[in-house]
Amino acid sequence: MVSDDIDHVVEEICTQGCRVVRDKVSRLSAGENLPETRGLGGYERNMVLLELSEIMEVYGDECAGEVTCKPQPVTHAINRYTLQRS
Repeated sequence: MVSDDIDHVVEEICTQGCRVVRDKVSRLSAGENLPETRGLGGYERNMVLLELSEIMEVYGDECAGEVTCKPQPVTHAINRYTLQRS
């Protein structure tokens, strides 16, 4: 299922920490295909970018310490993750 693939990629990227997530958001925004997104089509890559961008909006321009995303109960189709300190 496509949403499962997107969820898996978002989770995989989020475990790499705040600074890495920001870097990957920037690279995806520039149209780069990341190792984590190689098996996805354009729509799916855009959904990964959207979800990661929304996750990182919570933190503004700051990354205090290493932060990773933890899956949370689904309350909105896009907002399934929150960032928590590991």
